[in-house]
Amino acid sequence: MSFENQNRNVMPNGAFGNEANQNGNMSGRGSVYPVPDVVANHFNWGAFLLNWIWGLGNKSYIALVALALGFVPFIGGIASLAFCIWLGIKGNELAWQNKYFPGINEFHEYQKKWAIAGIIVNVILLPLFIIGIIAALTLPALMTDTTAQQDRTAKLKALSTISQATQMNQALGTKCKLSSKGLARCFAERMSGDRTANIITTSDDMIWTFKGNGICLAEGDCNVTIQVNPTRSATTIEVPLYVNSEGFIYVKKTDTDKYSK
Repeated sequence: MSFENQNRNVMPNGAFGNEANQNGNMSGRGSVYPVPDVVANHFNWGAFLLNWIWGLGNKSYIALVALALGFVPFIGGIASLAFCIWLGIKGNELAWQNKYFPGINEFHEYQKKWAIAGIIVNVILLPLFIIGIIAALTLPALMTDTTAQQDRTAKLKALSTISQATQMNQALGTKCKLSSKGLARCFAERMSGDRTANIITTSDDMIWTFKGNGICLAEGDCNVTIQVNPTRSATTIEVPLYVNSEGFIYVKKTDTDKYSK
């Protein structure tokens, strides 16, 4: 009777007894017993591809090291790959020593199923893994570009509001009181928002802060500082306000153009 046929008749019974020794089936009895060459001299693709999952199914819990290595910073990926290669080389030996099999044929059939499962899982997961890497590399850049475009649009809107407010004041013959609160009050009448002293908070997520105490003749005398999207990026623009010969507030194109690029 062949070794394989004999092994089919061997059933686990705790210590295995003399029957296991007579039939030569030492599977599941630990590393102190030799592993048949026909078992040991094969690469275990299931162990390589499914590593720690395969280890749970084959009672070879050392395979859980692959899972732990994946969390190691910087070198975890390389270390885990190296361990999986070692697991593939030693997989048959580990499985034979740690899990009972009725015979060698049954052992190979069982490991073949793990190899097929590993291939199927990796065929499914590999494209997802590649997509994940591409997404991780491209999404931050896309989000940065989107945020920058949103900020630029918001800044242009703020500059347009300043220009329209000053032009409207002149058209209506309204002169602003040249103080931080006076400037805020003057602009608040031309735009929607909540004003507190010299600060206006608008519904489009901007904070306007007015500074002014005296005649706005030179740059720095009177200014409006606008925080664009303060809850996200807190982009800030600052525009000087001036008073013309008739006493009306105005802005210089050169001061607004630098923010419109």
